[in-house]
Amino acid sequence: MINESEAKLTDRAMLTHKHTFRNDCGQGYVGGQPFNVKKAGPIHVEPGDLVVKNPSRMKYGLQTGSGDLIGWTPIVVTEKLIGKTIAIFTSVEIKTIKDKPGRDQIIWFFNIKLAGGIAIMLHCNKELSVDELLSMSRRSEAASVAKDKIIDNLHTEYKRRRGIE
Repeated sequence: MINESEAKLTDRAMLTHKHTFRNDCGQGYVGGQPFNVKKAGPIHVEPGDLVVKNPSRMKYGLQTGSGDLIGWTPIVVTEKLIGKTIAIFTSVEIKTIKDKPGRDQIIWFFNIKLAGGIAIMLHCNKELSVDELLSMSRRSEAASVAKDKIIDNLHTEYKRRRGIE
């Protein structure tokens, strides 16, 4: 396994999953009257700093746990839609050699699969099976017990739908 950066792994994954796009998630601040500070002052800013007065928090991206790459996979279907191409929602999560999946990411993964979409967890650009994903150590989180129960329930439903014991 090669230790590559997430950016390099993402670039390689996008070559395979051509209809996916970066889905950065996080938060920032927006506000009323932004102004550029010209001189340092009592609020300890430096020249060139941007200050936003009366900020409001803004979240961006789909949601916590959603894949690094989001898009679709074109599929040609048979019978009623013969010859027509449809798009299947696709979510690709990218992990470097040192990364651990978060519980929200595993919950997102199972929800996409159960809804009929394509969910892929790549670890160093190797696609993980469900068993490999579940056996990986997870990031520590405050609500880990409750989320582990959700993951167990989703995994049980996933196995039930596929006729797996």
